[in-house]
Amino acid sequence: MPLQALAMAVALGVALVGDPVAGLLVGAGLLAHAAWDAHHLRTRRVVASSTAEFCCVLDTVLAVTLIVVSLGR
Repeated sequence: MPLQALAMAVALGVALVGDPVAGLLVGAGLLAHAAWDAHHLRTRRVVASSTAEFCCVLDTVLAVTLIVVSLGR
């Protein structure tokens, strides 16, 4: 989990500092991950439902925020 958090922080940092296209790509990746989390939530496998739900919401909020910021540049 700490390694994943570090990877996410680096990806968000690159997206916010770099080209707006990078932000859109990271945002799309986060939306894809949110869909993966929704799959886990629906099937109730791999992780606890509460974890999948939290991660899905977090990924979606971060993705939408990042895409809006990237389009505003």
